Amino acid sequence: MKMALFSDYVLALMKNLPNDTNYGVLIERKYLNENGFCLDIDKLSNLIPDEFENTKEWFSKAVVTLRPLLIEVRQFYNLNIDHLNEFIKGLLDVLNIEDETDNLIFLHILLPSLERFLGDVVYTIRKQEHETFDNKDTIIPSLMKDLIVMPELVELFGISFVRLLQILFGSPLSLNIRNLVWHGFVLPGDLPLTLAPLLFIIFNTIHFKLVENKIVLVKRSTCNLDRTITIQQQIQNITDITLIGIIGNSKESNILMPDQIRLLERCIELQQNNTKSADVIMLHVGLTILENVLRNLFILVNKCPERMKTAEHDVLYTTFNEMLSLMINEEVDNELIPLLGESCIHLFYDLLILPHGPRLRDRISHGEVEFSDEKSLQASVQIILYLIYFVLGKTKLYHTLSIETTTEQKESTNAEKNYDTIGLQYVSLYHPNSMLLNQIKTSIYTVQGYIKAICCTNHVTEKSKQAMTSIEDKLSDQVTKCSSTKFKILGRPKSEAELVKLLTHISEETGKLSENALHNFQAKDKEFQEKTLRSRQRQTFTRMLDLIPELIVTMEQLLTFVLDRFLLSIQNHQDITNDERKRLKRIQKEFC
Repeated sequence: MKMALFSDYVLALMKNLPNDTNYGVLIERKYLNENGFCLDIDKLSNLIPDEFENTKEWFSKAVVTLRPLLIEVRQFYNLNIDHLNEFIKGLLDVLNIEDETDNLIFLHILLPSLERFLGDVVYTIRKQEHETFDNKDTIIPSLMKDLIVMPELVELFGISFVRLLQILFGSPLSLNIRNLVWHGFVLPGDLPLTLAPLLFIIFNTIHFKLVENKIVLVKRSTCNLDRTITIQQQIQNITDITLIGIIGNSKESNILMPDQIRLLERCIELQQNNTKSADVIMLHVGLTILENVLRNLFILVNKCPERMKTAEHDVLYTTFNEMLSLMINEEVDNELIPLLGESCIHLFYDLLILPHGPRLRDRISHGEVEFSDEKSLQASVQIILYLIYFVLGKTKLYHTLSIETTTEQKESTNAEKNYDTIGLQYVSLYHPNSMLLNQIKTSIYTVQGYIKAICCTNHVTEKSKQAMTSIEDKLSDQVTKCSSTKFKILGRPKSEAELVKLLTHISEETGKLSENALHNFQAKDKEFQEKTLRSRQRQTFTRMLDLIPELIVTMEQLLTFVLDRFLLSIQNHQDITNDERKRLKRIQKEFC
């Protein structure tokens, strides 16, 4: 085991596990059932201490106690997988669990599935126990370390089984296998091959315990990846990326270790062989490779090699959020940001971070996605491969600039422009600012549709038609202004978020007002044409027609105001004042 990316503490824990060459000979089994595919939960209490302390000392001793269990699993495990989903069953047809690289791929797939499985168990038990089942009862912890100590799991499986889960996946002081794998710190051969079979056995143990207690699992609803299709469609040159090109870049960039390249090559090999599960495998493993590639470049440009390894328990890992921040520890500039370029930052934030985006890594790593839609799955894979290629290309570019330019040249404007050599034109779709601009355009189109519908009738004079056509042209200019507006995602003032939220609501309600007015007009106009309106209804319809030009002017002024105020914010950094806050809320109340 190489363990090149492990901190000293994690390294010490891992060395307490039996590796694949020192398992020795076991005479009898103690902790597996006679078939070798399920844990004997009662006997675990003889192995794992019930008492728990969240300290380095406790976990160091607890890891040692797992040695007999891992030795037994290694010699007697039986992958009874009848109850597992078809995808996980299919993995055994294409992957060899005894191969170091394939074994790590198994961990990428099994860990999110196990987390989801445990969450569904808690959800099911709560649903059974509560006569009235509302949203507060459905809240399942989002972190593995919190999920595995839920009272429902302790009661069903016993404290010894929960302690086993804590040693494997608990706090940062534990083996923390889930986080090590999913943040890209594990290389092929770093972990004992036995861990993947142990995960299968844990799956089996949970399943048979549910059967024993006659508990029918209720699965929570999953997410889809539809929004990645929209993102993919915005990347103009995404189809130019080839699998061969990615491998070439990975070797030429000199930023990946040979074992990391081997993992990437194995996933690409499965892609090239059109393996049925290849896209799901690539999505899981590709996300951790992308994080690894980006971390390596972050470390290179910011000259902080100490961040290459896993962090200790009192320090956060160097993850996407930190790597894509404007500052490092709020103290120094992050040199990765200008190297990647604004378009790449927009793409990363849309894909991984912004709450309205697909949040791809979070949802995949926590097992929240159902891979039933092939189109969105392929779009997700294509974006991940594109970003891996892009970051590797930026690494090559950085090496080239480091060799060819002096320090003074690097700091010049021309050198900064060279960072944009790899073309990527992408503007965020899911940042609140982008969503406001798109909402303004949507509302404008609704108002323009209203104007067109009015002007196509005989209810308005030519003078009114000309006036409304003029407003329609003004609104078209506003659409152009929306489309050409650019902003930086990073470094935005906190006060802007409140302003954008208020403006978005005004714009959205203006669009609804126009839409409702159009539907009302069309319904009354139809009755008018069919001569089914009574005298008083005709009078009301006539008054409505008289008010339409004024309504259209008001909606145009509202949308123009919203856009102009937003532009003041992003161009001049004009904060929202208390008086303005009150004014905007009054507009919401009076007009929307």
